[in-house]
Amino acid sequence: MHFQLRSAILAVAFAVVATASHAVTTMGFMTTDTSIMAGDSTLGLATATSNEHFGGVDGVITALNPLIASLTATVNPYLTLVGGGFSNSIKLGYQVNAGLVQYLTIVPTAGTGAAAMSFALDTGDTLRLIIEGKAGRSGNLVTFVVDSVPAEVPVLPAGGLMLTALGGLAITRRRARAA
Repeated sequence: MHFQLRSAILAVAFAVVATASHAVTTMGFMTTDTSIMAGDSTLGLATATSNEHFGGVDGVITALNPLIASLTATVNPYLTLVGGGFSNSIKLGYQVNAGLVQYLTIVPTAGTGAAAMSFALDTGDTLRLIIEGKAGRSGNLVTFVVDSVPAEVPVLPAGGLMLTALGGLAITRRRARAA
C-alpha cells in the first residue's frame, strides 16, 4: 500500500513538472487584463516551444476613455515552407465587446509575420486579443503592442455646438445694447 501511494505521488509530480515545462509563457496584458487611457501603450507576449499549441491564449484591454487603439502584432519566426504554406498554424484574432471573433491577416516579411489594425473604443469597451494554433518546430514568440490616442471629436456635433455658442453671444450682445 505504501509503495502504491508513493508511486502515485511520484507520477503526479512528474506530470506536473512535464506540464509546467511545456506551458505557453505569457507576459503583459496576455497574463493580466489591462485598462488603458488615451496616450497609453501596453504590451502582451506569448511564447510557445516546438510544436506546442497556444490553445486560445488571450488578453483583454479595457478603454477608460474614448480612444483609438492601434494594434501591431508580430509572430517570430513566421517562415514560408518550400512548396507554400507556413512553418506554424498560428492565427491572431480579436473580439470587441464580446462580439464575433475576427482574424487578422498575417503578412510574412523576412522570416517574421506581422499584422496591424486600429480600433475605435469608447469608455468601457473591451478589446480581446487571441492567439490560436500550433507553434512551429523552433517555437514561436507572439507580440502584441497597443498604442492609443484620444478619439477625435466628430466635426458635425462640434460645429453645431460652436454655432449655438456664437448665437448665444449674439443674443447676449443684442440684449445688452437694448438695455
